[in-house]
Amino acid sequence: MLVSYRNKIKIIEKDIISSLKKIIKANKSIIKEIGTKNGTEIDIEKYHLKYIENKKKIKRKINKIDDTIVATIALHSPEAKDLKILVSYLKVSDLILKISDNVRAFINYNNENKKMNIEHISEHIVPIHKLYIESLKNIINIIQSKNIDEMTSFYESILVSEDKVCDLQKTAEQTLIEMITNKDSFKEYYEIINILRKSKNISDKAKNIALFLMYPYSYL
Repeated sequence: MLVSYRNKIKIIEKDIISSLKKIIKANKSIIKEIGTKNGTEIDIEKYHLKYIENKKKIKRKINKIDDTIVATIALHSPEAKDLKILVSYLKVSDLILKISDNVRAFINYNNENKKMNIEHISEHIVPIHKLYIESLKNIINIIQSKNIDEMTSFYESILVSEDKVCDLQKTAEQTLIEMITNKDSFKEYYEIINILRKSKNISDKAKNIALFLMYPYSYL
């Protein structure tokens, strides 16, 4: 494999990891805000604009990744396995952008409503976002590892996190449903349930990213 080709792969992997770290930072901000308010009213507005700017940076980074992949394929005409790696990175970049959109959905909802009372479900939201962070970190571990056994172990951890998120999600939704007492509360809590469901997609996409990353090294 040519040195220039290996360097291109390193650049792509570095940019993917950088994008994932920005999303991890956004999830940490959500956890911090909820913790600061002790699970009552969270005020997302103060870092909403900052995250939107990060989102723009992520999009630019993803565009750069895609352009680098296409140029690498055109210039180096990689063999089958290397081509699979590049194609998998192309699919991964698209999923990372969608994960970023899912995180933004949570932040946008709170910003539009200025404050959101989550006192009764904060005990579920915080661990959910911690599990998102864990899954994203495991994706980074998969990228940095070229050993299929290690990659499989990280993938299994992502599956465990996904199962835990599903359980927490169901409990949070049930809590919200039980709090509905009239038309106004139905509208408020139904919107929160929808946002939580959108956020849950992070776990699904993290799993798919892991599979795409592992595909060139196995036939999972």
